[in-house]
Amino acid sequence: MGEIIFSISAKFNIPPFITQAILLVIVFIAYAILSPGKMGAVGLIIFGIVSLIVMIITAIMHGKRYFKKPSDW
Repeated sequence: MGEIIFSISAKFNIPPFITQAILLVIVFIAYAILSPGKMGAVGLIIFGIVSLIVMIITAIMHGKRYFKKPSDW
């Protein structure tokens, strides 16, 4: 997944942090629309917490490069 995020970031020259946030929002919307039942408050909270944990782990793994534009690397 990291390769996809970094390649999209390089193509559009935006920080990988923003790319990952946009992809998580798209996945959230698709899940909320296509899920067989309605997503309740608990589902929203769990999805939000898991998304934050994934973004924090990714930021720790990639360091400052994760928050800079590819042209600044």
